[in-house]
Amino acid sequence: MCIRDRPLAVIVLTAAWIYGLMGWFRLPFTLVSVIIGPLVLGITLGNLVYMMGRFYEEFGMSREPRQAAHKAVLTVGVAIFLACITTFFGFASFGFSDFDVLQEFGYMAAAGIGICFIFSVTFLPAMMIRREERRMRKGTSRTPRGVKIFSVDARSRIDRFLGRIADLSQGSPVAVVVVYGFVLLICVMGDFRHTTTPDLMKEVGKRLGMDVKFTNIPFTGLFAAVQSGQIDAAALEKSVAALQTIYQRNVFPVMNVTFGVYPDNIGHMASQGCFRCHDGSHTAKDGSSITSDCESCHRMLDEVP
Repeated sequence: MCIRDRPLAVIVLTAAWIYGLMGWFRLPFTLVSVIIGPLVLGITLGNLVYMMGRFYEEFGMSREPRQAAHKAVLTVGVAIFLACITTFFGFASFGFSDFDVLQEFGYMAAAGIGICFIFSVTFLPAMMIRREERRMRKGTSRTPRGVKIFSVDARSRIDRFLGRIADLSQGSPVAVVVVYGFVLLICVMGDFRHTTTPDLMKEVGKRLGMDVKFTNIPFTGLFAAVQSGQIDAAALEKSVAALQTIYQRNVFPVMNVTFGVYPDNIGHMASQGCFRCHDGSHTAKDGSSITSDCESCHRMLDEVP
């Protein structure tokens, strides 16, 4: 396995563990949970590279893979642990949210960070030790690529480029501070251009299929549109009442029941539905059973080829 693939292998295994745990704990796969894998990848990939860098730096000096892995875990592993533990508690704080989706996301993201830390100090060093010991048994004289990349004496293009940047910042520190201060000033000025309220009125017009004119103040524009006759007040009241009825029939906050907690068993497309009973397995004493034949409930007028 190529040196560049090992951190990716750890991330893939971590994602497999996360989504596997979600299945065992019956946590639904939602649009929010789908980003856990890429999120863990972005957060922990740097930590894995640090571990590999420290390993090959030590291996380049001692040529003892087990000793290099031990020193890497004792040095960089501590820094990785401190970074992961703060991120772990940050995601775990989503557990205080009132939304079930955010709670589940926080728990699984925190679990992903913890799992990835365990892999980075156990599985990743084991892979690197195995690879270098196998190389040594074969008598390969070629210097490992990791040593070339992470050695303190490396002279790659990246090292030369970073060396130039270091010379610039060290040679003209005042100029660097002034330039970055100017960029910071521009960014601060841009902060005042942020909008803190979503454009709800434009969304209302989109939903109603009409061009709704409104003021820049949220919600007052809706009332202005109603008063001007652009929106039928009676129809708006019926829509609000319908939404309230739907909410009251499906959401029970005291019982922690919201949309998506239980499957919709009407039909049999999105869930098992009708086939919970129409499966041919529910048998009476006389031997009769509830058939799974579609003709028992539906009359097929035509079949799609």
